[in-house]
Amino acid sequence: MKTKEVKSFSEVDISGLKQPIICVYRHPEDYPKKCIARIFDGAKPTNIAIIRDTVDEIRRDISRSFPLMFPFARCKEDTKSIVESWILAEVGDGKTNCSNRGRELYPTSVMQCWQGWGDRRL
Repeated sequence: MKTKEVKSFSEVDISGLKQPIICVYRHPEDYPKKCIARIFDGAKPTNIAIIRDTVDEIRRDISRSFPLMFPFARCKEDTKSIVESWILAEVGDGKTNCSNRGRELYPTSVMQCWQGWGDRRL
């Protein structure tokens, strides 16, 4: 899949995604001198990404573009270049809200990583 780089995630409409997650990478194999953040729909990557020099630049863009997303540290099973994943507080009917429902919306692999929420929440 060819990456579609956007200047900011504020340009992206994620309302059609069932399980929007942004995975942040530091110096991955395909961008060894950069940091990249890619949008996923659950476990499936999309082609949308931002590329920056530092993880902090990526974090600023994500938090400004998606204020209801929260970062979680990588799982020990993740690829070493993964720094963290940003997960929406809740998704429902294509809209975002802040209610406390929604853990059942994520795939088992993500939920297994969430067992240590208190330790992994950044």
